[in-house]
Amino acid sequence: MSADTTNPAPLSLEEKLRRAQEAYREFYLQCFWFAPEDLVITEENLSFVIEGLKLDGGHKGWRLAHTLCR
Repeated sequence: MSADTTNPAPLSLEEKLRRAQEAYREFYLQCFWFAPEDLVITEENLSFVIEGLKLDGGHKGWRLAHTLCR
């Protein structure tokens, strides 16, 4: 039987924060230009990154945001 790829396992908080930090760096000029460039992503500002990716990150950013919401 094959693994269910339509509903992947949720990410741990540590993995979400790691991926969000990478996304923040990658999408900084496109989505977060008004925020500090060296912002450290924490649990408290994770939703800021998710919303920025959804609003201004295009299709790739939206997909990353969806991954971070799991």
